[in-house]
Amino acid sequence: MNRKWLIAGILILAEILLCAGIVFVSWSGVNQLKVSSVNIRLFSTDLVSAKEDQEWHFNVDGPADLALVSDAGDVEIIAVEGDEISVVAHKTTWGASQEQA
Repeated sequence: MNRKWLIAGILILAEILLCAGIVFVSWSGVNQLKVSSVNIRLFSTDLVSAKEDQEWHFNVDGPADLALVSDAGDVEIIAVEGDEISVVAHKTTWGASQEQA
């Protein structure tokens, strides 16, 4: 009779540890998605957006190469004649409030 409760206790403890492991792995996966460039707002209250535009202007002499690295977003490049490179960024961020966004 004592062995029955011992085995049941071990199985219950193993099931609790297994459920805790599943919750931990799921939560870690959601946090990794938030950090990455994947835009999935799962279990998140990020409903407020904030937008900002930034501009940079560079003077160049002759032909120039432009290397652009972007983790996310749409990029549009327009070639024009002249001695200046203009970069305009339209940024949008999300947060639970206007201050966090």
